[in-house]
Amino acid sequence: MPSHTPACRVPAHSEEATGAPQGAPATCEQQATSQVPAEQRRDRFFEMSLDMLCTAGTDGYFKDVNPAFESTLGYSQAELLSSPFLEFVHPDDRDATSRELENLGRGQDTVLFTNRYRCKDGQYKWISWCSRGARPGDDVIFAVARDVTLEKLAALELKAAKEAAEAASRAKSTFLANMSHEIRTPMNAIIGLTELVLATGLTPTQRDYLETVRDSGEALLSIINDVLDLSKIEAERIELERNVFHVSELVDDTVKSQAVRAHGKDLELMCDVRPEVPRTLRGDSMRLRQVLVNLIGNAVKFTESGEVLVAVRCQSRTQRQVVLEFCVSDTGIGIPKEKQQTVFEAFEQADGSTTRRFGGTGLGLAIASRLARRLGGEMQLTSEPGRGSTFRFTACFEPAEDELDEIARPLATTLEGAKILIVDDHATSRQILEQMVRNWGLVPSCAADARQALELLGEAERSSEPYRIMLTDSRMPGTDGFALVEQTRRTSRTKSEVIMMLTTGDTPRDIGRCDELGASAHLFKPLRQSELLDAIFMALRPSSHDLGEKRPPSAVSGGEPGSLRVLLVEDSLVNQKVAVALLEKHGHRVVVANHGKEAVAILAAERFDLVLMDLQMPEMDGFDATKAIRDRERQGSGRTPIIALTAHAMKGDRERCMNAGMDEYIPKPIRADQLFDAIRLVTGAASLRGSRPQSVFAGAERAIDWNAALECLSGDHDLLRTLVEAVLEEMPKMLEAVRRAVRGGDAARLRIAAHTLKGAIRYFGAQEAFDRAFAMERLGRDDQLETAEQLLPELDAAIERLLPALREYDEQWTKG
Repeated sequence: MPSHTPACRVPAHSEEATGAPQGAPATCEQQATSQVPAEQRRDRFFEMSLDMLCTAGTDGYFKDVNPAFESTLGYSQAELLSSPFLEFVHPDDRDATSRELENLGRGQDTVLFTNRYRCKDGQYKWISWCSRGARPGDDVIFAVARDVTLEKLAALELKAAKEAAEAASRAKSTFLANMSHEIRTPMNAIIGLTELVLATGLTPTQRDYLETVRDSGEALLSIINDVLDLSKIEAERIELERNVFHVSELVDDTVKSQAVRAHGKDLELMCDVRPEVPRTLRGDSMRLRQVLVNLIGNAVKFTESGEVLVAVRCQSRTQRQVVLEFCVSDTGIGIPKEKQQTVFEAFEQADGSTTRRFGGTGLGLAIASRLARRLGGEMQLTSEPGRGSTFRFTACFEPAEDELDEIARPLATTLEGAKILIVDDHATSRQILEQMVRNWGLVPSCAADARQALELLGEAERSSEPYRIMLTDSRMPGTDGFALVEQTRRTSRTKSEVIMMLTTGDTPRDIGRCDELGASAHLFKPLRQSELLDAIFMALRPSSHDLGEKRPPSAVSGGEPGSLRVLLVEDSLVNQKVAVALLEKHGHRVVVANHGKEAVAILAAERFDLVLMDLQMPEMDGFDATKAIRDRERQGSGRTPIIALTAHAMKGDRERCMNAGMDEYIPKPIRADQLFDAIRLVTGAASLRGSRPQSVFAGAERAIDWNAALECLSGDHDLLRTLVEAVLEEMPKMLEAVRRAVRGGDAARLRIAAHTLKGAIRYFGAQEAFDRAFAMERLGRDDQLETAEQLLPELDAAIERLLPALREYDEQWTKG
């Protein structure tokens, strides 16, 4: 340290310490005397400090250490000063310590640097350092250190415990997810065999008992599915898919799936997809549907009266991302504020009595909130006890460039300016319907009851501007929708087309009354936008419904999609029993193979219309068997549809099945409706490749059935001409969209493009073109692009035969 000069002075306030008058200069002797106590105090602090204090040089040696070093490490001061301090540092920490010493030598300070020092007994202790870097012209480093071994060990133990807990949780979740095969297989027997027995002659008591068994099995399966879903999420086994989907159709279908339960409690169930929401997006539609089903199901469960509303709006939109906000609101029991966070935790409900009163495991919201986070959003809750709840969540999707947006609209332009009267006693429902039809260009008026509706009808008639359509609810207090229509038929000089809105609880007699009253259509609430638009545009009479894509009756209800020769590949005797009984009951012939190897051998010798393939089997599993079958078919043996059957229910199974060459996928337990729907999908598409399917327009031999077209449009020639002009303009674009989808290998876009094209053709009774477009739609849905490419020339030819007839009609109309 540099020495002080004699000119040094102490501050004026040091009079008491020096004995000199205030302001008088202090001599160097007096100053030195005053420094003695201060230096002694510093030395004493250095000696007594519990922290380890030291000075060190940039040469890597300690220059001085206090006694705390000896008590901490066990070395004497001489031992510590005689060796480079790196010799005491743990070998794994020496590089980091050397780098830190270099920084200190350049004058940089160190804060909370930690390394391990070897004690004299050979053990190591964790030391935390705070050091002042060397100053220019000086090579001394001042440092304070502290033994943090206990804290470090505690942190390491905490980290190890946390990792062990997380590993145990993952192991538990993985175990549960992998156990799904073993859990679901006995459920297959319980549910499947019970359904078979219920289809036989039973006494009322036997039927009651068996229905209880079936319902209990369904409830248990639902709980198992919830537990497995939560386990897969916690085990990070959920991967999001990226498929193109139609937003409003997905939401409408999901809401409609809850209609029976809602209408059974006299609840108004509504869906409001705002017009700014894109028509199609790319993302995981299955997981989005799962979140909505959980929220809507809960809303219906906990609401005794009032309404449940599902609303969708576009929160933000860029070229790369679309963020949608989904709201599910109800007028149910509500949730206290102090319980609103716990409802998102697994196995939690707002009140213990809720489980006893309403049932459930408390997993639904936990699953929904976690899935919402996986979809890129967050779930929020606002609720008031006795007033209801609103669950909001956002989800992120990719835009799906869809040239069909503009193509799909021209057909609706024919409705521009048409007057429509909406009659519904429910205010929210009226508001949604009004906004919906206004977006399509119609001019709506609304009535809350029959009296108000009659007044509006009378005013419109007197002004010679009658309503073209009346959309009325069937259930209203006082005068219901049926009585309203009867009264208008008796008193009104003009006839509005009637579309009746029914609920799922309405009886067949109510549907019959719609026919008796001459209603153009009846729709079940909650209304799907596409259904309502079709009903308004086409104004179909009941006898004209055959012009649509009526599906064959479900095999589970007695209809048969045609006798097929089926190879069932299944190693479980129980599953064989269930599947064979279901298939034979509906007229199919079944051959059983016990594993994949046996199935490959059988298919090499015999031909089958369909293969039902289990995935997990001894000898050869379903994936390897399918690969072997497809490899043999490439040699020219013809392609056999394969439906995968799996009880595994693991992530990526569906994708693996499709990639392996299978045509469809259904989970176990085998459900009759799912099985026969899948059979219709794959065999229906296959049959279209070979022979011409029976037309939905039986007997129409001409290119266009103009009588059918006029019937669809209630005999309105002006409207028919407008329709023809729109189709002539847009059909080439629609056909080109189908071609691009096929050639681009985009199955999702093919389904949408073919569906739009089919919708344009359906008005004209054009058998061949309709059948080909319908086939294309199903091939897109089934991801059978190779078959679609083979069918494309037939579709082109059918459209080319249709267009001249449309042009001829347009030219004749123009000539007058």
